[in-house]
Amino acid sequence: MASFLFAVSIPITKLLLKGLTELTLFEILYLSSFAFLFWVKLLIKNQESNLTRKDFSYLLLSLFFGGFLGPILMIFFLKYLNASSVSLFTNFEMIFTVMISILFLRESKDIKFFLGFFLVLVLVLFLNLDFDSFSWF
Repeated sequence: MASFLFAVSIPITKLLLKGLTELTLFEILYLSSFAFLFWVKLLIKNQESNLTRKDFSYLLLSLFFGGFLGPILMIFFLKYLNASSVSLFTNFEMIFTVMISILFLRESKDIKFFLGFFLVLVLVLFLNLDFDSFSWF
């Protein structure tokens, strides 16, 4: 369900940009997300373990890049690009997550892992090519 909602959020955001500025839309989306998650937190008991001091640097970096910089850049780029290209480029989120898990969290790696990583990277780049600009097609 989360993947579906994420997928439809980009075309819907593109439509909303026709009547709102980028920053206003960003503020509305994140305020509504906060309100929803606040009520979920009140209704559902947290089963997660407590954060330690060493977790806060990762949390702050995640909040900055994943909760602020990434979404606001996506909304600004939606104004200048078509929604399908932006949707395809959001697949790079998975690629960056994999790179972070390898470089900083020392995740284990096997051939299937790298094959999947490589296929996503190649297909995202291929689907975003403008074939009209190539004379050999």
